[in-house]
Amino acid sequence: MTNIKIGGRNIRVEYVKGEEHFPSGELGLSFLEKGLIKIDKTLPEDFQKSVLLHEIIEFINSMLELNLEHRTITSIETALYQVLKDNFDF
Repeated sequence: MTNIKIGGRNIRVEYVKGEEHFPSGELGLSFLEKGLIKIDKTLPEDFQKSVLLHEIIEFINSMLELNLEHRTITSIETALYQVLKDNFDF
């Protein structure tokens, strides 16, 4: 477990075993009301980072009521992850 800040809020990030926490096959979930993001710890490390970035964007989407579609969030995550991976130690 780790903590990050999003929009001034402390958010708990839990790495959990996938099938026990994601019955519908998700790789990660964000819970605005609980201040919690869950990531499947059975994924390879690079994939965990990608999913975490996706869930951070999902969290921001909910927090700011942006109403972005899931495919838009996925596209932003894919592009942003590539920039972070290629240019920073992410």
